[in-house]
Amino acid sequence: MNIQELIENAVSGNTAAAAGIYDAYKNNVYYLCLRLVGGNEDAAAGMLQSAFMHIYGKLGLLKDPASFPAWSYMTAAKRCRSYLSGSGRTVDFSRLAATLPDDAGDKKSFPYSLGGSRSELVGDADACRAVEEAVCALPEAERFAVMLFFFCGLDPDQIARNLQADPRSVRRAIISGAGLVGAEIKKRTKDTPALSKFRGAAELGAILSERAAAIRVPERVSDTIVAAGMTMIAGAAEQTENHDFTYASGEEEEEEEGSTGRRLAGAVLIALLVVVLGAVVALAIKFVPQLISDGGETTAVTTTAATDTEETEPTDTADGSKETTANEPETTAPAETDAPAAETTAPQNTPAPVEADYTYVLDASGNATVTGYTGKGGAITIPSTLGGAKVTAIGASAFRGNQTITAVTVPNGVSYIGTYAFLECSNIESVSIPASVKSVGLTILGKTKWLAAQTDTFVTVGDGVLIKINSKDSTITVPSGVKYVSNVFYYIATVNTVKLPDTVWGVGDLAFAVCVNLNSIELPASVTTLGGGMIYQCDKLSSIVTPAGSTAAKWAESAGFGALLK
Repeated sequence: MNIQELIENAVSGNTAAAAGIYDAYKNNVYYLCLRLVGGNEDAAAGMLQSAFMHIYGKLGLLKDPASFPAWSYMTAAKRCRSYLSGSGRTVDFSRLAATLPDDAGDKKSFPYSLGGSRSELVGDADACRAVEEAVCALPEAERFAVMLFFFCGLDPDQIARNLQADPRSVRRAIISGAGLVGAEIKKRTKDTPALSKFRGAAELGAILSERAAAIRVPERVSDTIVAAGMTMIAGAAEQTENHDFTYASGEEEEEEEGSTGRRLAGAVLIALLVVVLGAVVALAIKFVPQLISDGGETTAVTTTAATDTEETEPTDTADGSKETTANEPETTAPAETDAPAAETTAPQNTPAPVEADYTYVLDASGNATVTGYTGKGGAITIPSTLGGAKVTAIGASAFRGNQTITAVTVPNGVSYIGTYAFLECSNIESVSIPASVKSVGLTILGKTKWLAAQTDTFVTVGDGVLIKINSKDSTITVPSGVKYVSNVFYYIATVNTVKLPDTVWGVGDLAFAVCVNLNSIELPASVTTLGGGMIYQCDKLSSIVTPAGSTAAKWAESAGFGALLK
């Protein structure tokens, strides 16, 4: 039976048809929930059950059966968003995609279309898993946008309407998320060579669908959903007549006033059933995993908003070390014990060192990377030493969003400033960065007053580090003296040709990504470092001009772009 027949039969009381609906969509909806809630299987199972209880209760009101997939995905996504919100993790599209220029996200220039394309990676379990992990590593809003667009096939306007967001912000999150996935996949190519076949975000739908097909919904959930669903269908049957709900596009409209007492009573009954079922599910999710133990081992279980830890962005340090903070608990491994199985081992938190209003982490060489700031703001000077260790890097998002800082001086000796280090510090009007800074991450000073005030065509900091371009020319020739190019060209739709001088030694992550009209890049022999996702989604690129035998030439050959070499 097709979906229309399944719905008609299920609404008529056919349990097999109701089971058929669940069986047809359970894997995809569960997989979506699993990815959106950050891999928490218990939470994903709860979201799946809650979503299908709602779906069964409203099934008779669906006017367009073709919209069922979209409706089921958005129903689940809304519940996942609420779950994250209860854990203090907000899905806010407006605060993300900061690496994009202000005109990105316009409908006319949106580079992706629904439907996607096939992928040579389908069938390669290791490669598909690596792509999935890259998607899982995205921040919440970008992960929501990428999953709902590429995996679920929902257009940005539909996503925005259902999640009460600005369509432009959703498109920006999709673009940014796709770029970050591409950069992460590029980094993983060395360990998984097959990833060199990945040709862009259009393949994500096919790859994620393969991963979803291989997943198995926990049996304890499936055994109860259909039976409970039939109860919901029966309870809703009496209120379908003249009901003013429509799901023609997977969305709900408000019910008009003037409901009869019988319909109101039916709605109350359904609400009570949902509450009872929800309570049972919540209790099961919370206590059942604790009661099932193997050999008397204790198990630490995190299920509720009160105990769920907040996800944070990975710390971006010069040597790739990772900070341990108070909201990133290190859970001790289960140990054999004679204690009852319901007991748990408490997480052990190791806070980062703090000195003079700064948190920091030490790398393998004993140097310090600044990871946070707790001071009162104003004009600040970052210390040159912390805990007796020399400060050599500013970590990712270390000062991000701080509205109290008005000026910042980076000490001599710092060689690297991480991604988003001062992003959205909107009141910073003065910046001093020494020549010791050789390279930077993504958008280190985005959305600050200082950067907005820079009107030179090429804006550099430190030792020739290019962090902004004020040009929409079709040909951009970077001047001599620039030594490192960050993601300054990212999503510049007007650029056709880029020429780098022989003073450049490094090109950063996503440097030219999503330059949809880029045709030619000139990379001198002096370039010895090339970042991940450098030409991601540059579909019109037809020429990479670089000397034979150069680092850039070797990179192009190994990455499958040898035919573009000139």
